[in-house]
Amino acid sequence: MVLVNGSSGSICLIVPCFNEELRFKLEYWKAVLSIPGIYLVFVDDGSQDQTSKVFNQLSSHENCEIITLERNFGKANAIRHGMKQIMEGTRVDEYDVFGFLDADGAFNPSEIARFFNLLKSESLSTFASIWSSRVQLSGRNIERNKYRHYIGRLISSIITFKRRYIAYDTQSGLKLFRKSEVLQSALSEPFLTRWFFDIELFSRLTKMDPKFRVYEEPLDYWVDIKGSKINWRQWLKILLEIKKIRRVLNGF
Repeated sequence: MVLVNGSSGSICLIVPCFNEELRFKLEYWKAVLSIPGIYLVFVDDGSQDQTSKVFNQLSSHENCEIITLERNFGKANAIRHGMKQIMEGTRVDEYDVFGFLDADGAFNPSEIARFFNLLKSESLSTFASIWSSRVQLSGRNIERNKYRHYIGRLISSIITFKRRYIAYDTQSGLKLFRKSEVLQSALSEPFLTRWFFDIELFSRLTKMDPKFRVYEEPLDYWVDIKGSKINWRQWLKILLEIKKIRRVLNGF
């Protein structure tokens, strides 16, 4: 069992899922669900395979639920839909922290617990959010596909040029946020982009609250999971989205 220091506080994590049948690992999610205080919301984003059926394997766990979307909205708005549904629901007062987690199992459960601990710690009391970073530092076990890494860094550099306040690794799929009215307001409108919604969300949050601060923490462990859904056609769409997100950031 993965332990979280201290018993106070609960965390609700949104897990966007699209055609995850072949990558779904029951033991991994059992380990994540064993983190005290955690609640998982799996958002089936219009999957066309048997993703809905593999979720049945988690039916015995009380600390998770499934939201099924009728069509594919994309990761960004699947996360938004899940967070809005929980934050506007009757159970919102049960959670102190909200966030999202990739469905591919790349993040070790112990890392999820560690990040939760960090955000609860006194040293991070002035920060509203903690973002993971897949930086390949000495002593860390970060296994990334080199091609995707370098392409990703190139795109990130283009987007964040002269904007040093934005996190180094904006696309890392584990981000936690303290519950706040600002966070709820930032989710009120659909995201314009599918791949850069993290930056879009950060832009909204800091516009609404100039004191909103993000703490970026390097991961100790992360492994690139095979089965990426990004192909050459989507790379073309990503290039078009770069223009969109740069417009969002203009004058910011």
